Amino acid sequence: MVEVFRGRGGKLEHEGAALGRIHAQANHRKALGYWLGFLKGVMASERVESAEMPPLRVEAEQFLSLLHDDDAAELIRDLDVWGNAPEEIYAILETIVGIRSREFIAADEKDEVNEFYGFCAGIACDNSITPAEVERLRVWSCRETAAWRLSEKLPEGLFLTVA
Repeated sequence: MVEVFRGRGGKLEHEGAALGRIHAQANHRKALGYWLGFLKGVMASERVESAEMPPLRVEAEQFLSLLHDDDAAELIRDLDVWGNAPEEIYAILETIVGIRSREFIAADEKDEVNEFYGFCAGIACDNSITPAEVERLRVWSCRETAAWRLSEKLPEGLFLTVA
């Protein structure tokens, strides 16, 4: 039997250990989907831009702190070594995404949405969106996924345009 400690009023404490254990698997999938999407977003321009290096490090550090992930730790070390060689970082990201894409299969709408949010964050992490990134976003939008069925709920007149 699992003993659950409750806070005042008999409710589970917000961000408490008991509630954390209850949601651990869902939080793990959420973080993993976002991380995978973020890496795909960084790769969307088919190269790693120099302005993407600092946000890439920040995301890797955050993911590492959440899940103690070996790939995130190795990416941080590789950024220290190869920080001035974006083609090397791109190759490393390709390897991580290749492996993780086989391990992480979106099981439901939440997984798809979390991966999509990460993808958008990866595309925009350098405060610039290239035509290649817009094309990748367009291709993603053509997929028959739950994330894009949600787009039917967007406000009328919301469009993505490229200048």
